[in-house]
Amino acid sequence: KDVLIVGDTGYVSVPGFYGDSIGRIAIIDLPNMSFVREDTLGLNAGEIGDLVLSNGKIHAISSITWGAPGTIAKYVIATGQVEEIVQFDTTVTKGVLEYDGLLYVKLASNMATIDVSDMTVANDNLINASFSATLIDTVDALIYGAMTDYFSYGEIGIFGLDGTPVDTFSVGISPEAMGFVWQSTVSVNEVAFVHTGVYPNPAQNIVIVTSEISNGTYQVVDVTGRTVQTGSNSKSKFELNVSSLVSGAYFITVSDDISRETYRLIKE
Repeated sequence: KDVLIVGDTGYVSVPGFYGDSIGRIAIIDLPNMSFVREDTLGLNAGEIGDLVLSNGKIHAISSITWGAPGTIAKYVIATGQVEEIVQFDTTVTKGVLEYDGLLYVKLASNMATIDVSDMTVANDNLINASFSATLIDTVDALIYGAMTDYFSYGEIGIFGLDGTPVDTFSVGISPEAMGFVWQSTVSVNEVAFVHTGVYPNPAQNIVIVTSEISNGTYQVVDVTGRTVQTGSNSKSKFELNVSSLVSGAYFITVSDDISRETYRLIKE
């Protein structure tokens, strides 16, 4: 169901057959691509799914059986043993990652957080939305959630770590997986190949915005959703002075009556 890589070892969640109450983790020697062993997590850890790493422990998210209250098993990597299995009073169907002492999971139909120190629910309704896929950008402290009805639309919602909405953008129909691609700053020689976007990025003073929209308005929004700069553009390629902005992540949105484009900017 899921693979977690720690050093040169792969940990694979093995849910077993439908309704199996015993979850397992298979250990793979990655350099040799060989099977090492399979550790049994015990009862009430069946239907094991996502694996989340935190402080040398793997938090194994289990739904046990469909629709039933879920569990999280804490598997200690050093010993290969289960420290405890925590049962919740609602379904736990997805684990995203642990960040700053909080485990981000899907409880029932909401994005929620669990305090890893005592495995109590910190916020059971961080974001009231059922995401088909979720990512957390720990660099800019943002949550990306894919939303869809699986037949007519698909969009990505961007939220602060406190659940505050930041922005949304359309991605077509039924997004069920996402990934980050980290790239270096676009160089001067590469600028000619950029059709739309913001450069230089990261920036200190002046940025060039290249958009498909040649006559519209723009706004610059910080990660809390606060608008810090607005204006209008009379051509598709225009300059913005961002020297007065504090260092951090921002979103530049260019729009007209028909369409909207959003670009991410890092201010140094």
